[in-house]
Amino acid sequence: MKSVMIGRVRRLPLSYGLGCALLTALALPAPLQSQQRQQDPTITPSGDQPALGPAISGEMFPVGVQVDRGYAAAMLAAGEVQSTVVPPGTKLECPQGRLVISDDSEKNPGGIRGFDLDNLNGPGTSATIDSLPSPGQRIQSNDHDVVSFLNGDILYLRMGQAKTPLDPKPVWFDHAYKLGDSNPPWGPGARSVIFVWRSEDCGKTFSFRSSIDTALIDDGNRSSDRRISSPI
Repeated sequence: MKSVMIGRVRRLPLSYGLGCALLTALALPAPLQSQQRQQDPTITPSGDQPALGPAISGEMFPVGVQVDRGYAAAMLAAGEVQSTVVPPGTKLECPQGRLVISDDSEKNPGGIRGFDLDNLNGPGTSATIDSLPSPGQRIQSNDHDVVSFLNGDILYLRMGQAKTPLDPKPVWFDHAYKLGDSNPPWGPGARSVIFVWRSEDCGKTFSFRSSIDTALIDDGNRSSDRRISSPI
């Protein structure tokens, strides 16, 4: 079980942070600056001074940034975690803003939780995610990402596999199998695909939008303008 810790980051006024940065840069060579930050207990990421030193051993923050610790998200049984933020005032569905966290503990299609920015210690909510559209598609990989747009919409991307038919059928199709994780081997036509979902309600629901099929990219059987199955 992995604990995902949340901190609130604040940037001090530019003049104050920049002034400290210039004074530090003029006073100490770069190697000594790093050493001084690690050894000076008065320089902390939560106080009256800009965050020059580690909050946890080995952790560094830019000049002018403060981090408050004390916000703890859910315990996730995850090896890889991604996150994005919908800023306050962006979406009617979450006027206070929303933190969205994805993890790899669930594979098909995945697991996503959302936390309101004014209640980060709350339980959060689990997103509803459309299933993959074809039984010839699956997710075995941990690789994934979440990306937010300026309008607050969120893309959820997952690396997966497909063995769906291709027309015309490439010469390698009947010989391509995924070995080692299924019996009998998964195929024919096994190949990597990136699946794409989109949320328009602050990460509460994700609708399947497209797949990026590696068999159709560059030297595949179709031109590059067909690599994406449908508009995202």
